[in-house]
Amino acid sequence: MVLPLLMAVQVPVGAQTPGSDPGAAVPPASGAVPAPGEPPAAVPAATPAPAAVPVPGQPPAAVDPGAAVPAPGAVPAGEAALPAIKPQLTASTVSPGQNVVLSYRLEGVGALESYPREIEVDGLGIRFAGVSTQQMFSNGTLKRFVEMRYVIEAENEGTFTIPAQSFTVDGKQMVSEPATITVKEGAEPLADGMSPQVQLSVGKTEIWKGEIAPVTVTVLMHPAVQIASQLFPTIASEGFAVARFDRVPSLDLQDVGNETWRVYRAQSVMTAMKPGKLVLGPADVKADVLMPMAGGFRDPFGGMPSSRRSLKLKSNSIEITVKDLPPGKPEGFGGAVGSFRVMGRADGPGAGPWTVQLGDPVAFELAVTGTGNFDTVGAPVLEDAAGFRTYPAKVAQENRDWGLEPGQKVFSQLVFPEKAGTMKAVYALSFFNPATGKYETVKTEPLELVVTGQPEAAVPAAGPGGDGAKDFSTAGVAMPDEDLQDILPQLLPAGGFLPVGGTMVAAPGGWWHALPAGLAALIFGGGLVRRNRAEREAKRPQPGAPRELSVILGELRAESGNAGVFYRLVSEYVNAWTRRKGREVPEDAELAAVLGRRDVRLYAGAAADEPLPADERATALRVLGARLAP
Repeated sequence: MVLPLLMAVQVPVGAQTPGSDPGAAVPPASGAVPAPGEPPAAVPAATPAPAAVPVPGQPPAAVDPGAAVPAPGAVPAGEAALPAIKPQLTASTVSPGQNVVLSYRLEGVGALESYPREIEVDGLGIRFAGVSTQQMFSNGTLKRFVEMRYVIEAENEGTFTIPAQSFTVDGKQMVSEPATITVKEGAEPLADGMSPQVQLSVGKTEIWKGEIAPVTVTVLMHPAVQIASQLFPTIASEGFAVARFDRVPSLDLQDVGNETWRVYRAQSVMTAMKPGKLVLGPADVKADVLMPMAGGFRDPFGGMPSSRRSLKLKSNSIEITVKDLPPGKPEGFGGAVGSFRVMGRADGPGAGPWTVQLGDPVAFELAVTGTGNFDTVGAPVLEDAAGFRTYPAKVAQENRDWGLEPGQKVFSQLVFPEKAGTMKAVYALSFFNPATGKYETVKTEPLELVVTGQPEAAVPAAGPGGDGAKDFSTAGVAMPDEDLQDILPQLLPAGGFLPVGGTMVAAPGGWWHALPAGLAALIFGGGLVRRNRAEREAKRPQPGAPRELSVILGELRAESGNAGVFYRLVSEYVNAWTRRKGREVPEDAELAAVLGRRDVRLYAGAAADEPLPADERATALRVLGARLAP
């Protein structure tokens, strides 16, 4: 069935119909004509005016200029107004003979009951191309779109207006906005209005030296432009350290004029390295895109032919004021900027106090937690080192991200108590807090040690005929340089074995002389049996151990239907690969894209039980085989 065309008709206010008397009185809306000399009959305000039906052979009744005329597509009183539909054009300026696509997109609707199959505009050829349904995730929410497409062929030069169109959805009428297209010779249909746009933004434009601040690079993509590569922005700016944009950009939708653009946001952080007024940016983004071309359409849905282009996009720049840290730095301040806490414990059991032997080493574990620039965080300092011999602290563990979220950095320091009795160790960390603009110092709770034992007696000084030992307790005798190797076992140097003297003699015969050799053989053989048994046990699959990579990969290649099953096997394969290889997943754009699609399918509420597209499955298998080979 062909629906009637929607024609926009504009009637000037007060216009007279042909054959009517301009001087005649305007009859009331009810259509009743009063007798000459008599006043018009009063019409009740609450009574709606019925449509006047002209009598054959008589001119139609004049239109009352004061009567309210409902606008096309108006919603009856008492019903909630539905939002207007915004038309989208792949190009708003074209040359004669070129084609563009007009689309009407409805978001979050139910049943589409009627829509225009034909649209007539003088000077344009418009033909219906089809209806498509699409589902897209935006910020974790599943959105459903219904889109009607029409192919427009520009025939003559001029500016043309496509009138508002009417659609029926779930029994209610929705009306679109008009659309305008300009046709002129030499027009380039892919003007700047369709090129991707890049915007650089920061969390704050006034920061302290060493402070962490968020950075966002936003790429706006025209709905007719398809992205064909990953987006990895780079920012090279003097005076700033910018972390890599190694996370998969988020995807959202945004209305730009009368069109709905796709918005990609890439997140990172920056740190100012020097004070002053500095300029951040511009951000450079390399992107491969499919740009629509003028010409005929190629598919039943009106899709335009496209060309692949490699674009180098640049964003704006931002001036940032970087403030130097104020004077009055506390003792022990090492340049840490952020908000932190510090906790400590000894390597012994329990929560303390810990009992140690005089002269034995004690390892203190110091955990720094909080938010901020962890790269500037050094080891907490022992507040009072009297009675302790210390060695430099080492980083034992780091569990942190960019510094915007809470993280942790753990240090380990080896100390030797030098006196018996109860000793307390307190560690302190000083930092600059950009939120308060002040220096702060945090400390651990006292770490109590109970040191037992007595100090060793001093070695007597060398006398006549003595062994030459020195008495280091005597004033003026320097202690030798300390070396951690002093507490480790020392091996003899090569060729340092001492010769053993003696004379070989023949031993008398007897079975008991073979007894030691037999016992040695028995012991040695038992050791071999135990070792073989241990090797067999080691080869057995342990509880909780990952499956063989080849087995999981075989199941991946066999799975071709269910997306959820496929990507759960992908997760198992990646976890097994990291555990068996003993290293993290390598940084790779294609691998990040595969894992991003896995996260959307399994964790973002997507329909995991949908059929798996063949091209998506082939890409995932190729990337896993190349980047995470068994």
